Amino acid sequence: MLEARKEREFRKSYALYYPVVLSFLVSKVGDMEDAEDICQEVFIRFYNHYADIREKKNWLFTAARFEITNYFNKKATARIDTADIDSLDNDQRFASEDRYREDRIIIRDIIDDPASFRDEKEKLLFDLVAVYGFSYKEAGRYLDMTRWQVEYKYRSVEKRIAALLKEKGIKEASDLL
Repeated sequence: MLEARKEREFRKSYALYYPVVLSFLVSKVGDMEDAEDICQEVFIRFYNHYADIREKKNWLFTAARFEITNYFNKKATARIDTADIDSLDNDQRFASEDRYREDRIIIRDIIDDPASFRDEKEKLLFDLVAVYGFSYKEAGRYLDMTRWQVEYKYRSVEKRIAALLKEKGIKEASDLL
């Protein structure tokens, strides 16, 4: 009985949100087939976790953003893997791209380092706002904080990460994030 109810509720949510999520994905990746594949992944995960999700729409868009990031990371990796290695030395464009990639690795290392954050809540806050694009108010709902508390804490985390990046020689991280 519970499984049938879950199935009905999922179908309602699917009918309601699929077109919106697909449209969002198409606008971000620019290709209908890739957007449909990503959307399928999002809704498979949505189905598997359906009973545990309170805010269905927010969860779907967070998952979609996550899958978009994976999509672009895979595309970039595929492009690098298929490049002619001998021509990389002669092409100035690839030299600047390598520097850009190195900077991205440094940024990723700092963001993934638990020492960059005072606690797990700070890391989660940073991910919600910086990575998944949540507003301060939305992040506050998930973290049981006011919008002002979230903004203050986020700004302090942002300053700490900027200082860590400067130590590594990255001064203009906003272009890389």
